[in-house]
Amino acid sequence: MKPRIDLTLYLATDDTFIRDNSIEGLVQQACDGGITAFQLRLKRGTTLELINLGRRIKPILRAHRIPLIVNDRVDVALAVEADGVHLGHDDMAPEDARRILGPDAIIGFSVSNQLELARANQSPIDYIGIGPFALTNTKSDAGDALGVEATQSFVAESQFPAVAIGGIGERNVLEVMQTGVTGVCVVSAICGASNVRIATESLRRAVSGVKE
Repeated sequence: MKPRIDLTLYLATDDTFIRDNSIEGLVQQACDGGITAFQLRLKRGTTLELINLGRRIKPILRAHRIPLIVNDRVDVALAVEADGVHLGHDDMAPEDARRILGPDAIIGFSVSNQLELARANQSPIDYIGIGPFALTNTKSDAGDALGVEATQSFVAESQFPAVAIGGIGERNVLEVMQTGVTGVCVVSAICGASNVRIATESLRRAVSGVKE
């Protein structure tokens, strides 16, 4: 059975914020604070490092019934028996990922322009990630900020639930949610916080308040 993914507050990691001796603590605090989905994203890590990280945090996520999504790497997702993958336009095609991972895997796809949205709408995926919403320092190739109007347009045209990503934090999360997205995906707003649990709780209240 395909695991349910709640996109309300989706946390993605970044090389800058992962410390070998603190990844479990970060994930535990984020889970306690109320994240609803988690993406393992490590652009400069080796395959072995990714697999080891995935295996270390998986029990924490499982205990909170939070799905583990692996960025880009279908092979790593298979190795750690993750719940799914998140793909970009330069990664493995969603059709191939679906064939490899099976019907129960969660597959997300990044969208930053109309061409990618059209491709997503014809793909065997479960959700789209729209971004970057605002300028971000955690993804060097993210492109220009989409802002409110473009994000609203993508949400309206998407055949799938949508999560906004890129430059999102407490200062603009309410504005983001008003575009109609199902939730937000954040990196530094949680990973870079001095108190991860409190930052997560604050964002969760803000997002959930709009959805209610």
